[in-house]
Amino acid sequence: MTLSRTDTALLEDVPGFVRLRVKEVVRETAEASSLVFDVPATLTGTFRYRPGQFLTLRHEVGGEVLFRNYSLASAPGVDADLKVTIKRVTDGRVSNSLLDTVVAGAELLVMPPKGIFCLRQGTVPVVLFAAGSGITPVISILKQLLTSTERKVTLVYANRDPEQIIFREELSRLHERYGARMRLVHRLDSIQSILSAAEVQGYADSATEYYLCGPAPFMATVREGLIQGGVCEVRVFLESFDPVAAEVQPAEAPSEGESARVVLRYKGEEHQIAVGQGETIHAAAARQGLNLPFSCRAAFCGLCIARVTAGSVHLQDNLGGITDAQIAEGLTLTCQALVDSAKASVVFD
Repeated sequence: MTLSRTDTALLEDVPGFVRLRVKEVVRETAEASSLVFDVPATLTGTFRYRPGQFLTLRHEVGGEVLFRNYSLASAPGVDADLKVTIKRVTDGRVSNSLLDTVVAGAELLVMPPKGIFCLRQGTVPVVLFAAGSGITPVISILKQLLTSTERKVTLVYANRDPEQIIFREELSRLHERYGARMRLVHRLDSIQSILSAAEVQGYADSATEYYLCGPAPFMATVREGLIQGGVCEVRVFLESFDPVAAEVQPAEAPSEGESARVVLRYKGEEHQIAVGQGETIHAAAARQGLNLPFSCRAAFCGLCIARVTAGSVHLQDNLGGITDAQIAEGLTLTCQALVDSAKASVVFD
């Protein structure tokens, strides 16, 4: 079934989401297409964004409502419209459904931009590493670097073969225009083999910033090579695109028994949930029938962020979904939050 403007107009509005019309669907490769959104002038402020941020789409597949994050491949001041790019993946329920059904004129429920995978201020050179669809936030940051700064930038973009290169022509045009400051390196597994940590060391420099986006194994290799090459971790910023964690099903009751009682305020209502030992707040809520927002459940999207107003928690992992400053302010990622105290209160702002 193809979603049309008429079909989606019948859907109920959802708090936190805005209905946007798809202005155009652009075929990027055989496996990837871009959705260009028509943002009304009245919503310009709501959808103001920084390069590297993402949109969260609410989409129904087989009667189940699912949420997925898609990075903005457009850049403010460079592109007139918001654009996200989606790549077909094995068992990708939302991605494949969107690619198969959405046409120009369709309306989708979209959450305003979020995310902290953004360019830091400074003048030092930048090296961008991307693999596959990980190019989407990276090209947005790349365009910001080239048009708004004088910083030198290198893009290392890994793909299986030439046919998989998303934005190939756009990257070529950027390189042609900004070649004096921009180095473009296409890494093709079919020709050069998979990028190794030893090769990554050749890009390591203590006075450079690094931005990484792609599958977890790719980023682990790049990060390892940079650290081995003497780069300080505080200069390495990453965004993961692994979709697997988004398919996690609600957990069964933990065998260890209850560890804490949490008062959780969500959408104006209070919920009392029992959290087991070693169980995250998000998993405990799902087990007890409360559908909290999420996309990755892997500590990088930030969609499940909430404020701890009583008690104490700690994160079992953090891949960039929340900053140290936000944690100091009392915020947490509920998909990673383990409760340390007997009682706690958590509020979704």
